[in-house]
Amino acid sequence: MNYKQTNCTLVVGDMHNKEQLVLPRVDAAIEIVQPSQVVFLGDYVDEWASSDADVIAALRSLAWWNKSGTYADVPKTFLLGNHDFYYLLGEQLSGTHMDVRDEVCDMLLKLEPRMALETDGYLLTHAGVTQSWFSHNLARDVSVREAAFWLNEMYDSGDELVWDMLAWCGPARGGFELPGPLWADRHELIDDPLHFTKQVVGHSPVTTCCNAQEMIPDFKEEIWFCDTLSLMRTGTPVGDGSFLVIEDGQARPLDCPLELVIPSWTTVADTYEGLAANFL
Repeated sequence: MNYKQTNCTLVVGDMHNKEQLVLPRVDAAIEIVQPSQVVFLGDYVDEWASSDADVIAALRSLAWWNKSGTYADVPKTFLLGNHDFYYLLGEQLSGTHMDVRDEVCDMLLKLEPRMALETDGYLLTHAGVTQSWFSHNLARDVSVREAAFWLNEMYDSGDELVWDMLAWCGPARGGFELPGPLWADRHELIDDPLHFTKQVVGHSPVTTCCNAQEMIPDFKEEIWFCDTLSLMRTGTPVGDGSFLVIEDGQARPLDCPLELVIPSWTTVADTYEGLAANFL
């Protein structure tokens, strides 16, 4: 393998049981940009009409790819999403397959997941950090690197009350608390972003990797949304399956022609065996 590592990070959004479809695209992207690391933004499990077997098969595919795939030696960070975290909490979420909870937890923990990552000046979490949630739970300003460290410390504590704070859910997603880093909706994050912090998030489906500054005139904070792999209830893809690249303190959608390497992401509903036929 002729791998000339570059000093960039490849970011992949929420896969939701579609590892067998997404990971070949990740391989193609790695071949193109040859990153120093790959970061996944969480939600590896649960999809519309998925079964216990679908969840286990997806995580087994991810485990094999991580340890034995073509790019097994490339450093990877697996951030936790709300769907993943609820298996660890042992609580039922919409789509949670509690009958296989123990096996799911075992495979998730073997990925050595984190709650946050700082890279090249960006704070990466599943859903994003709002100023109100951050101020309520830390009550002081910190650097981006310190914020990531603190979020990981909260996760590593294993404390039930601390984990509950990580899983706080705001009104936009049906909750009654301050929107936390596993649940903040795109609109909640835009309305109340963590001050002076560049963020990269998944969780809120978008049509393509996009920056809030491109969507909202005079918006001050740089927030990239990368959940381009989610499906509608009908099985139709919401987004284009694009990834994000972070390099030299800047983020950009991967502009290389992945479709020349593998089939278009828009064919996913036709190829996701055992799922699309069960939607309606």
